[in-house]
Amino acid sequence: MSEPPPLDSFAEVVRWVIQELGALCPSAERLAAYRKHPQAAEHHDIRYHVEQAGCPICRAELQITPGTR
Repeated sequence: MSEPPPLDSFAEVVRWVIQELGALCPSAERLAAYRKHPQAAEHHDIRYHVEQAGCPICRAELQITPGTR
């Protein structure tokens, strides 16, 4: 593992961890539920994971599925 770059926010820490260690992604079922209702309160953790931390795995999964945003 490399030395972390300067990290100024929690989002930057999460991005670095994802890049270095891989993502701790939500289950396929939870990601599908998020896809249907991304603004639902119960999906706040997934919304952060996908939109703020920018998990490349989940973002790709959402983009390759027809009808996603």
